Amino acid sequence: MNNLIKSASRIVSKAAYFGVAWAVLTALMSETGLQTASATGSSLKLIATIDVGVLPGDIAVTPDGKYLYIANYESDTVSVIDTSLKTVSSTIALPSVLGPTNIVITADGTTAFVLAGSGIFVISTATNQIVNTIPDPASTAPNPTSSVPSFYTDIAVTLDGTQLYASNFDGTASIIDVASGQVEKTFTVGYNADIVAISPDGKSAYVGANAASGPFYLTKIDVASQTIVAPQFAQSKRGTSGYLGFSPNSQTVYFPGSRSVLAVNAVTGRRERNFVPSNETQETELAGVAISSNGKLLYVADTDANTVTIFNTRTWTQVGTPVSSS
Repeated sequence: MNNLIKSASRIVSKAAYFGVAWAVLTALMSETGLQTASATGSSLKLIATIDVGVLPGDIAVTPDGKYLYIANYESDTVSVIDTSLKTVSSTIALPSVLGPTNIVITADGTTAFVLAGSGIFVISTATNQIVNTIPDPASTAPNPTSSVPSFYTDIAVTLDGTQLYASNFDGTASIIDVASGQVEKTFTVGYNADIVAISPDGKSAYVGANAASGPFYLTKIDVASQTIVAPQFAQSKRGTSGYLGFSPNSQTVYFPGSRSVLAVNAVTGRRERNFVPSNETQETELAGVAISSNGKLLYVADTDANTVTIFNTRTWTQVGTPVSSS
């Protein structure tokens, strides 16, 4: 169940906002449908619909798979769902802010970080209480050398839980020390950075941003040395936002873009394959991706069509017809 929810929860991206029924459908669908390479849309079954707050978006799951944390953008709350009971077990009220957009949970499951407004709220998963707030430095000390406003757009937490990586709207990325709440280091990565993710092995961080000429690309950062190892690691033809996906061994990065998902070799940076949904159109905008625990299935969310398409990563073929959220 743990791996099921881990894979499913990542599909519902901050860019997609499919709504609570789709979020819960994705997170609680049949495990057979997620794990078998022959899965099709007809094998995915809705087993519960759970009311949460207004405009639910990002989802994070505890490592044991027992709880889902959902950011409710317009309610300024976080709903905690007990996955065994399929009910909201707790609602965490945030101070009046510009809605929560992103949630990450530490590998040990003890702490959740919620990005909202001008800062990051630190929540104890044992009590579901806010125990600290990490302010966004730009909210109190704007960058005097930049005409572009700066604020955190996405966050990721290192495997040991001691650092957060944050992408920033002004084209930078920051490493934040969790204990002190201070920014340790800042990198220049491009324009309007809005994706950050850490590979399953914890060795690399990836930040998505726009290049000067317009394409969307990834910067690869070595977590141990805190240095950029590839300033333009992978590039899509058109800007996008959403989530990155990784193979279980961290060797492949799945990069959603316009009309297709790029499979990029994490070592060489070379494109291995394009995954194109059969229902793609000129307007197709792909944002959420997730990988099954065995790495065989790729789930792709289309934010325009409100659908999820399933691919077999071994044969490079589409094995699941688009599943609609409507």
